Amino acid sequence: MLTPAEADHLFRILSGLRDEGKTIILITHKLREIMEITDNVSVMRRGEMVASVRTPRPAPNSWPS
Repeated sequence: MLTPAEADHLFRILSGLRDEGKTIILITHKLREIMEITDNVSVMRRGEMVASVRTPRPAPNSWPS
């Protein structure tokens, strides 16, 4: 299990990879972080794909400064 600081660092790295156009496959239960850094999310349950959605992007003017 990662500490909160380690998880933040990991998600910053993943966000950078996304910005480079890389595809990332990640298995996690951290939904808040996933929704913040992904473009698409797919959910598998018992080996079957049960959902695939595009995650919304906040408007740039709504980002914290």
